[in-house]
Amino acid sequence: MEYSNINQVNRLVQERRSITAALASFDQGGRIIAMSVGQPPPADQPMPALFGGAQVNTAFIDYPPAMVEAIKAALTARQGAITNELAQLGVTGSDAPTPQAAAPMMGPRGRRVQ
Repeated sequence: MEYSNINQVNRLVQERRSITAALASFDQGGRIIAMSVGQPPPADQPMPALFGGAQVNTAFIDYPPAMVEAIKAALTARQGAITNELAQLGVTGSDAPTPQAAAPMMGPRGRRVQ
């Protein structure tokens, strides 16, 4: 793995961990309790860590089972796609460690953090 890809790897690992946690929550009887609705960035640009959109509390909405299953299928598909992207970047394993721990941490102005 090249350290030039570390931000992309960290983003993908975190996204995969979030998806894994969501799928585990569904498996334990979890429900959809919130959502964000907004415009995604153009396809050739990365998804920002924080993005705008309408945040909606949906804890009291009974989603149709087919919709929940479609969401779970989409999450599972994205999880597989992330695993493939990570493998192309040289990161393997079902829960590969976040490579940030292996790289020196950089503070403001590119200074190394002790």
